[in-house]
Amino acid sequence: MPAPPQNPVITRVSDRVWFAESPLVNWAAVRTPRGVVLVDAGYADQAEHALHTAGIASDGAEQPKLVAVLVTHGHTDHIGGIVDVVRQHPDIAVLAAPEEVASVRGPEREQITIQRMGANLLRPKFVSWLRQGVRAGGLRPTAIPTARAWTDAELESYGIRAHRAPGHTIGSTSYEVLGDNVLLTGDAFVTNHLSYRRPAVGAIADLFSADPATAAATAATIPRTFTILPGHGPALAASHPTS
Repeated sequence: MPAPPQNPVITRVSDRVWFAESPLVNWAAVRTPRGVVLVDAGYADQAEHALHTAGIASDGAEQPKLVAVLVTHGHTDHIGGIVDVVRQHPDIAVLAAPEEVASVRGPEREQITIQRMGANLLRPKFVSWLRQGVRAGGLRPTAIPTARAWTDAELESYGIRAHRAPGHTIGSTSYEVLGDNVLLTGDAFVTNHLSYRRPAVGAIADLFSADPATAAATAATIPRTFTILPGHGPALAASHPTS
């Protein structure tokens, strides 16, 4: 079986933001007044790629140190890599919405189960995604006991603002990079997924979300006036209403 497509394409999308898009899952690095911040870190076996992204963002920065990881939501394809990131940088903060901290700390979390997959296990693309996710460390025990809740003031010191985006998980969060017109949505808004037959923009497929109806309502409110960096799929350029 071929190795999973873990290697990301890293693109600078604004003055302060680098977007890492891999076929399995995405993350980003933000250059902030206090140092470099990762937003998510991929699967467990993608930790080095996430750290490489942070290194690119730190190059030439006034404050180049990696200081924090912000979590959009506590699924293992977004937090698995944080375990090794913290192992190499034990002093960094791991920050999530208050409602999401328990999920990030683990081991219990709102994660898709084999039972919920149901008939999707008969779809070749779905099975291919599942196998690649497992090979990237998706079933590895993931616990980040140092994770804690952010405060609005703390995020403001990084030049970042949180927007609650419930539905995919109870504490799912999007992060706005202030002044850059960039919104990192995690799985509250996606533009594709490796399991999809064809790309679809908006809420991730229902079976992946704890509360699909709320997830769909949340995705519908995501402003397209931002450059959107989703948890899965390519970036979506900002659109501007015509007068």
